[in-house]
Amino acid sequence: GNYFVAGGGLNGGRILGTYPEEFSKESDYWTARGAMIPSLPWDAVWQGVANWMGVKGDADLDFVLPSRNEFDKCKLFTDEDLFTTFTVPSATCLGSDQDGDGVTDAIDACPDTPYWLDPQVDGQGCEPPSPTPAPVEGTPAPTDAPAPMDVASVLGTDSTVNFVGGGNSNGDQIKPADGTTNIARLYRDFNFPCGFTATPSHGNLSQIRAIRIYWSTFGTNSRNPTSYKVEGRTDRADPWEVLAEGDFYTQNPGTNPGGAVVINSTATSGDTDLEFEERLFNGIGITPKMQYRVTF
Repeated sequence: GNYFVAGGGLNGGRILGTYPEEFSKESDYWTARGAMIPSLPWDAVWQGVANWMGVKGDADLDFVLPSRNEFDKCKLFTDEDLFTTFTVPSATCLGSDQDGDGVTDAIDACPDTPYWLDPQVDGQGCEPPSPTPAPVEGTPAPTDAPAPMDVASVLGTDSTVNFVGGGNSNGDQIKPADGTTNIARLYRDFNFPCGFTATPSHGNLSQIRAIRIYWSTFGTNSRNPTSYKVEGRTDRADPWEVLAEGDFYTQNPGTNPGGAVVINSTATSGDTDLEFEERLFNGIGITPKMQYRVTF
């Protein structure tokens, strides 16, 4: 008989199949009482509809259409034959694809891979490995970072330190991070804040909890800072984020010994043999950073 398919998404306006050349007993499709055998089976339409509804692969289609194996597979429609959008090309009839992943059984290295995988299988019919997220450009990739630990300072003599807002010709850049009472002199423009940037050499994120200033004995109290701002960022391309800021209150020149006296401090306590002022942040709201800027 004749079958009509109507609905949205159809590649319509066509007649599929072969019109008989003879309407007589001379035709190979003639049966008794003038009935003609159709050139395409009833199952042909339903296979295309099944594809469109998501059924693929010889195994599942055999379950849905038990009689389909009675016919030449290329006499059965796929959703490409019936609809404007499709997932099963009509050429799949030329080979066997039991699992419906689009890779013929002859070259399918993983014959039981479900066809509904997302992403789809590779050229051998196997599920591709999960992609590894690429690190953000400019940010060091994490590499077996050590367990968190408390330290006296996030900086050290191998840190990268640069002055900002001023400078000098004495090569004092590392002195803010050398762990001694060495005086770090910075000639500044009093219209702008000055200080330094520092990048710890360990390459790991760190979280600051406090700032300590060991007072200078060089000259008058006017050489000591009265306020501070600590900023941080995780990548050089990022804007600076204010982590903490406030004031210092020491009014007199320090009494610390001159020269490079080693500061014996811990993460929770300054060197009690030296004069210093401390401001605690307690890590509240301070996110770990890779680089710091301290200005006074």
